[in-house]
Amino acid sequence: MKKISFLILCLCVFILSGSLNALGEVPGEMTVFGSASVALATDGCVLRLGVETENADVAAAQRENARIMDHVIAALRALGAGEDGLVTTELNVYSYTRYDMDENGREKRTDVYHVGNTLLVTIRDVKRAGEWIDAGVSSGANQLYGLTFTASGSADAYDRALEAACANAFRKAKAAAAACGVKLGSVKEIRLPDTMEASPDSRGSYKSEANADTAAGTYVKSGDIIVRANVEIVFSIIPEEEAQAN
Repeated sequence: MKKISFLILCLCVFILSGSLNALGEVPGEMTVFGSASVALATDGCVLRLGVETENADVAAAQRENARIMDHVIAALRALGAGEDGLVTTELNVYSYTRYDMDENGREKRTDVYHVGNTLLVTIRDVKRAGEWIDAGVSSGANQLYGLTFTASGSADAYDRALEAACANAFRKAKAAAAACGVKLGSVKEIRLPDTMEASPDSRGSYKSEANADTAAGTYVKSGDIIVRANVEIVFSIIPEEEAQAN
């Protein structure tokens, strides 16, 4: 049933494009989408750690934040982090009013200053990522914003994926042309996305297993990096009888 519906759809498209072609408005054409992906083994990761402190005195909040962050950086350097692997990505200070009840049951308002400092940490050895997370947290980091897996060679992988995506589009175009009784003509246009798409495989994960009853630390399991390529190709199409006449 699906095959019959597909043939009917192709026939309608062909009749419509042929009618427009006869009127001299639009030549017969077919637009096909191709896609492919290449898996790369993870060979690194990026960790975002943060330190947040609060105090009624903004200077005191800043000093405490700087003191803790110094401890975090020292712990990460002891594991082998270089200067290029530790980058501050965000530093913010803001105030808010906290409402509490005093001992007499009356509302008490306190102006509190919040200081946040976020550090981007590049980890070369994925197998040690859990160790780095534990070191950062145990030395004072109280925010963990996420762990992103990375892989080198993504540009070459994208080229391979793009080549496969084009082949995928050609296969679809040939199959559709044969099913619709037309001949595939030349390529009229090729459209590519502006950016490369690369994302971690969903199998990659990390979780904390540390608690009061066990000495186990943070468990990290890396997955592949999936590099995807998409392409949109516009082909000209020629009716079978016209192609045979030529």
